[in-house]
Amino acid sequence: MNINNTQYTCVGLFGCYSSGLIKNVHIKDAVIISSVENASVGGIVGSSMNKLENCTVEAIIQVSNAGNVGGVVGSSGAINNCIFYGSVSGSASNIGGIVGQSGSNIENCINHGLVENTRASNNSLTSGAAGGIAGWQMAARIKNCISYGTIKSTNLAGAIAGFGNLDIENCIGLGMIYASNATICGSIAGYAMCITAIVNCSFKGSSNLAIGTFVADATTVAKTAISGCYSQIGSRKAYSNGDFSGFTVVPNMNNDLPMQNELFAIAIGGQTSDYVIDHLKSKGFSLIA
Repeated sequence: MNINNTQYTCVGLFGCYSSGLIKNVHIKDAVIISSVENASVGGIVGSSMNKLENCTVEAIIQVSNAGNVGGVVGSSGAINNCIFYGSVSGSASNIGGIVGQSGSNIENCINHGLVENTRASNNSLTSGAAGGIAGWQMAARIKNCISYGTIKSTNLAGAIAGFGNLDIENCIGLGMIYASNATICGSIAGYAMCITAIVNCSFKGSSNLAIGTFVADATTVAKTAISGCYSQIGSRKAYSNGDFSGFTVVPNMNNDLPMQNELFAIAIGGQTSDYVIDHLKSKGFSLIA
């Protein structure tokens, strides 16, 4: 599938779709290019308020001056069991490995691709977001998701989400977050308008700048909102058991979580989901009881 869009505002295998569930769609070796301003662009569908389930996309997606852009879907309803391989890049309001913007739950999704947003920041807290799973997640949960991809942004970036009202649970980020200048970047998420909860999440990767340990900045957050989370950014490690309330770089906490043979491991009092445990074991990681 090859698309070179110079006309439409909804771009993908399906442009705009509102007829019901999209399920078991698999796309391989696709190239999608869009230059239409504020277009919604995705490998499977540009814009859909319906659910996507059990879909896979292997694609190179390049946009300029776009709206919401995702490896699987630009903007959507609920998403479950979807995977993206490839790259999604360019200038847009929001870019995500799975979805650009969503207001519904995202569960059991994996991003293997590069996510890069080159939009100039202009000191905006609502544009230029890049996230391994979602660019902008609006008041809904991201759960049991993993991002292996490199995340690059000139403004808002996180391994799981770039921006939004955040409720993130049992998610893992493994990769690099490349921040330009004063980018608002966190290992899990960039900027949060409010945080319902970030629970049982972990990140192991690197960054070219000192980024926020879990979230770079937030407007509203409860003191116990970030719990059971572990982050290792280069040699800097941090662990949150629910009493961490800051969002800037925290002191080195190398003794808070023992490491075995430099393998990534998390130990959070038995609260880790079986999904996360099984995945870590399958990748050869040591789990510390």
